[in-house]
Amino acid sequence: MPEPLQRELDKLSVPLQRLMKDLPLRWVKIANIHLTLKFLGPVSPQQVEQVSQRVAALAAETPPLEVHISQLGAFPSAAAPRVLWAGLHTPPELGRLQESVEREMVALGLPAERNPFRPHLTLARVRREHRQANIKRISELLADAQINPPQPARLETLALFSSDLKPGGSVYTPLIRSTLTGQ
Repeated sequence: MPEPLQRELDKLSVPLQRLMKDLPLRWVKIANIHLTLKFLGPVSPQQVEQVSQRVAALAAETPPLEVHISQLGAFPSAAAPRVLWAGLHTPPELGRLQESVEREMVALGLPAERNPFRPHLTLARVRREHRQANIKRISELLADAQINPPQPARLETLALFSSDLKPGGSVYTPLIRSTLTGQ
C-alpha cells in the first residue's frame, strides 16, 4: 500500500483497536495490509515465472489508480463478523484489472475465484474463541465507527507475494513488483 493510504489506515485502525481492545480480534499490522486481486494458493516455480510475466504485462497496460477508504464492514456480515475490513472506493479500471488478472491466472490453469471481487483491506480477524456477546459488541462498535473525510491515494504497483503463515501472523515476501504505467 502507498504510504498515504497506510497513514489513513493507521488513523482508522488505532482508535478501533483501542475501542475493541478487550474483544477477541487479531489485528493485521498496517505494513501487512494489502489489496488482493487474486489469491493463487500453492504454485510451482514454473508457474511463478509465468504469473510474473503476466503481472508485468498487465501493469504495463494499467494506469495508476486513485482510491480512498469509503466504508467499514465485516465478512461474511456485520451481524456475524469473522473479518473486519476497510472498503475502498475505486475507479472502474481496478475492476477491469482484477478481471484481467483473474482471466490470465485461469488461463495458466489456476483455479477460478468463486466469490465476486470486493475491493477491501483486511484490518482484523475475529479469533475463534469468541462468544456471542463479543460478536454483538464488535458489530455495534463497527457500526458506530467514523471514517474521516476520504484522503485519496494512488495505487502505482502490482505485486506478486508469497505468503507464509507463522504463529505471529502471515509473512509476505514480494516476488515481483511491477509499476502501473499504462495510459
